[in-house]
Amino acid sequence: MDPTLTNEPVSCAAPAFRRLVGEHVQNGEAIVVLFRYSNSGGAKDYFLVREQRQFDELVAGAYAKTSITVFFETGFLKGNVCDGLRDSAISLLHSIKAEFGGVDIIRLDGTETSLDMDHLFWLTEEEEITDWFAKRPSTPVLIGALKFWDDNNPNIVTVYVPDADGIVRLGAY
Repeated sequence: MDPTLTNEPVSCAAPAFRRLVGEHVQNGEAIVVLFRYSNSGGAKDYFLVREQRQFDELVAGAYAKTSITVFFETGFLKGNVCDGLRDSAISLLHSIKAEFGGVDIIRLDGTETSLDMDHLFWLTEEEEITDWFAKRPSTPVLIGALKFWDDNNPNIVTVYVPDADGIVRLGAY
């Protein structure tokens, strides 16, 4: 990962950031994108991006001070719902429950960019995971923790939309 991406705050216009996202998308990865809106009472939206054009349109429409966190596939368990993936999801839940409280499951079978409540789930109990998997055999998914507060690393990068003058100014999220 380019070291300039670890010197926060990073602008969404940073060439290293754009290049990194482009590389992941060109590799055929789906990326999960979180927008957190400044001074909006904690408002946020999640997106699933599979094409560079989709990502470019999302970022171009973002308001100044918006926090944009990109989660790359490399930070998730990925596969089609089956017993083995269920067991891995339960194991992940046990390893992160104390810190995060649950696991996020993102269905990859939707066609929309915006992730709605039918495609993004937060499950906190082993029984919930078992039931969820039983109802959705063979569904392609990503499973992990959408920890937007982590420092930038190869699996997650947070950037900010600069003001009109090109300066990144953080807001209240």
